[in-house]
Amino acid sequence: MNETTGLEAILLEIDFVRRYYAAANATLLDVGGYHPALSPAEQTALLAEVGLPSRYDSNERFHRHVDEPASAWLHVSFQPGFSDDGGTVPGAIEVGIYRPADVHRDGPASGGPWHLLAYDLALRADPTWQPPERSYPTLRYGTTRDPAATLAIVTGIYRDIRERLVQTRPKP
Repeated sequence: MNETTGLEAILLEIDFVRRYYAAANATLLDVGGYHPALSPAEQTALLAEVGLPSRYDSNERFHRHVDEPASAWLHVSFQPGFSDDGGTVPGAIEVGIYRPADVHRDGPASGGPWHLLAYDLALRADPTWQPPERSYPTLRYGTTRDPAATLAIVTGIYRDIRERLVQTRPKP
């Protein structure tokens, strides 16, 4: 396996790959119909409710949750679902975690979207690994699994990542 960054080592330690794919599969199977689009203000309020206060970047269309004690930030974006004659497509929540370069004494910035991190870490750990049906799944929501339920999964995983990031943060 290639050398990992501090963040990647933490993701491996908390079994991130298995947890992310399990969450993505669970949310895909349990969404129901499509959920109406949420406005940026509704998204911001929802993130605050689940403990991820954030600032919305209207140019990039994502929310940034800055976590100073962990020296990291989360990017969260909501893709609305839709329904048409061809069927229903549930909404999706995409999450990324990032750490700036200055956190690492000799290393680069690290992180990325969770779906890419999970895929990359799985392949690096086992080059023969075969992804589930969807290689880069996102976390879905709909009428039976509302966005708050999907965000609860995100906060559960992030809580474990954050705990380890705070513990391993370099001392000034």
